[in-house]
Amino acid sequence: MQTRIRALLVDGHEVMQIGISHALRTYHIDVIDACASGGEAVRLALLYKPDLVLMETALADGSPFEACRKILAGARDMRVIFLTSLDCPEMRSRCHAAGSHGYLLKNAGAQELANAIHALHRGAGAALKKVPAAS
Repeated sequence: MQTRIRALLVDGHEVMQIGISHALRTYHIDVIDACASGGEAVRLALLYKPDLVLMETALADGSPFEACRKILAGARDMRVIFLTSLDCPEMRSRCHAAGSHGYLLKNAGAQELANAIHALHRGAGAALKKVPAAS
């Protein structure tokens, strides 16, 4: 039996939280909690210690990158994947600077998202868009 992955979902839209949570369950990924702000993401990540945090880059409180840094400072083994609708050099640079393990575009399908999460959980990030070092 495949090990289930525990994830924290951070997205400012309830319908996205519900849809992503439902879709990931099919792929042995349990969203253990969801929230809509960077501050709450830090609190929940350090409380529940999920395997990974799946966080959108556009949060109402404007703090996803700072939240990523705080989460990783408090739990070095945790993984953070950003979801973004912007595939541009500035976004890639911001994801890298925050210390994330990669990012996926929000237009990714459920299978692609699940594959990326499982690859990262196994220690390979091949399915993720790598966050290149700033040049």
